Amino acid sequence: MIRPLALSLLAAGLWCADPVRLDLQAFEQPLSVSGWRTYAWSRPLDDIRVATAELDGGKVLRIDAVDAGAAGLVSRTYPVTAADNGWRVTLRLKADAGYAGNQPWFFAAVNDEAGKFLPPAVDLTPAAKAGAEWKEVTLEVARAKLPTGASRVTFNFASAAIKGQSPAGALLIDDVRVEALR
Repeated sequence: MIRPLALSLLAAGLWCADPVRLDLQAFEQPLSVSGWRTYAWSRPLDDIRVATAELDGGKVLRIDAVDAGAAGLVSRTYPVTAADNGWRVTLRLKADAGYAGNQPWFFAAVNDEAGKFLPPAVDLTPAAKAGAEWKEVTLEVARAKLPTGASRVTFNFASAAIKGQSPAGALLIDDVRVEALR
């Protein structure tokens, strides 16, 4: 039985059933197996260091700080379906002790049916800076924020250079969960 509060939320478009987990990237297997890939923005791809690293008995994604542009990880592509009200991405984030001259840069990129990018990307950069301790970060994308014609979405996690600052250290990411809100 749907209770009156749930019925009100449903009518307002604010209620959805339990999220549907689409992906869990814990970085214990090679990225190529999962469909996720490394990427570089405004810089050559061949000179970046984005890889899994051993830490505390498991593997995490390590994105070394860059001197220009950004480098990081692109999720596999998720279809935008009529049932989707949005997506929730939850991850663990940490900066190693020497991380400087860079900042996290997270966003959702949207494509149409033909694969053409539909600007603008949806900025998901966490408000809080990455710190020396692991913190869980939750990022949400409402369906209403997607441009008209959206057919596919990818989630991008990068370390971006801060102009005029020297890069050092690395950004660490683990346990990325992608859920469709339905």
